[in-house]
Amino acid sequence: MASMFFSGDEVHVADDRKKEKGSKLLSGLKSKKEKMLPHHPSLGRHSALMDIVRVQMQISEAMHACIRRNLLQLVARKISQIDLPHISLELLNGIFKSDFPNEKSYMQWRSREANILEELLCIIANSMTTEVRSHVAKIRDTKQWDAAMSPSERVAVIASIRQVAMKLSSLPGKFGIEGETFYWTAGYHLNIRLYLNLLFAVFDILEEGQLIEEADDLLSIIKLTWSTLGITRKMHNALYGWVLFQQFLETDGDGLLENAVLELQKLLSAAEDDDKEEQYMNSLLCLRQWNGSELKVRLVQTILLSVTSWCDSVLQDYHLHFGQKFSNFRMVVTMVFEVGIPTDDCGEIKLTKLNASNQNSTRMLKLYVKRSTEAAYSRVASKMDLESKVERTHPLALLANELKLIAEREFKVFYPVLRECFPESMRISVFLLHQFYGEKLKPFLKGVSSLSEDVKLVLPAADMLDHYLTQLYTSVMEANNMVHSFSQDLDHYEIGEMSKPLILDWAISQHAHILEWTGRAFDIEDWEPLSFHQRQAASIVEVFRIIEEVHMPLRQLY
Repeated sequence: MASMFFSGDEVHVADDRKKEKGSKLLSGLKSKKEKMLPHHPSLGRHSALMDIVRVQMQISEAMHACIRRNLLQLVARKISQIDLPHISLELLNGIFKSDFPNEKSYMQWRSREANILEELLCIIANSMTTEVRSHVAKIRDTKQWDAAMSPSERVAVIASIRQVAMKLSSLPGKFGIEGETFYWTAGYHLNIRLYLNLLFAVFDILEEGQLIEEADDLLSIIKLTWSTLGITRKMHNALYGWVLFQQFLETDGDGLLENAVLELQKLLSAAEDDDKEEQYMNSLLCLRQWNGSELKVRLVQTILLSVTSWCDSVLQDYHLHFGQKFSNFRMVVTMVFEVGIPTDDCGEIKLTKLNASNQNSTRMLKLYVKRSTEAAYSRVASKMDLESKVERTHPLALLANELKLIAEREFKVFYPVLRECFPESMRISVFLLHQFYGEKLKPFLKGVSSLSEDVKLVLPAADMLDHYLTQLYTSVMEANNMVHSFSQDLDHYEIGEMSKPLILDWAISQHAHILEWTGRAFDIEDWEPLSFHQRQAASIVEVFRIIEEVHMPLRQLY
């Protein structure tokens, strides 16, 4: 609000067209009297946006009016520039305990303003620092400030702190950027925290995973704080992308990840800064843990590292993280290629960009496919024993069906995205699934000696999986002209070779029974037709029953 008043510029909203339906946040905000007053359209829209800011920041109408009154007094003094210490001092001087609904709110507000003053004015270690800390302690002590001190003493404390603030405000900026103040670099940690809090106001307080309708207009107001908080366009894109990304992680809201990617793309595609702005951006450092050490990393790089580190972690098991929201998978892959992946460069963190022709990119993507496939397999394999008891079937039969589903999901959901940058992904996934199941199947096949119920369940399921994976493997290689590129083919399960002796042994063992049963049917039957129209004998039904019973196991194998 202070930046808006101080700029004196009319806020240009992003969309001047009349909206059929206003934001639900504004319902009930205006009194009947306010609605009856004539307003200029732009002023009315401006007032509505300020109401949205107030509601989003959860500030009461009474406190909003109180803050507005004091800030207008500050602007009326026509000071050369506005900064956070001047704003805090003006509010401390003009807002009282009676302006708050309860003492707790009042104490929290005073403590917050005192913290701001201490963080900004105690930057330079000298005699002024001790004096400021002493005055700030008095402000924090509510009993001393409101009860023990007279109004003139409180004014003297504020005036003394203001003198220090004016001295620091008069110091030149560090890099000579137009509009730069001493506090851009000296108080940048606080500036960033405040700006992030403002950016979080674009989310609906009732549905935190959604942007409010007026998000673009709200951003136009927030951008008025750039000169006060030392925010550049690149910093805004980085911080807004970070806020969208954080809100996506918290709420999984639709569209948030896509918007975060767009903001980071703006950041990465922006024109190079001039020397002064580049030096300023490089001076804004954050502490970050890396390989057990604490490093100082540039602000923008810290944001990019945090985002791409998360992307790297979820791509290690993309079957789990994107099993429901497939569209987010493309966004994450896009972000990894745009931003890069964190690598160690002689003890320093470096972002290495990926591209389809780069060997490092191929190695990383291959690693993602292998680890995600392994993780997906491990999850289903660990549950097979329990589920087999519930389903009353053999674990290997269930496992074959589950692995087929994994392969289908890989082919239909993930492969269309990965194919653009890593055509081998499907081949690797299919090969691993085939190999994993084969390792489980071999001990079972070695123990097979007869056509038991378990064998009847496992062999058809294994054969089905073998044929399906082989079909996928072949089609993918042919589609990508890789038929002759790889000498390593799938090691088939040899279900046919295993089944032949089993079926032959079973047929031989059943031969005597078949002869005995059919012979008995001949002996006991006189073969008289049932009637002129029914020429078959009654025993033929028994013969068919025998044949059905004998050949049922054979049919179950196919």
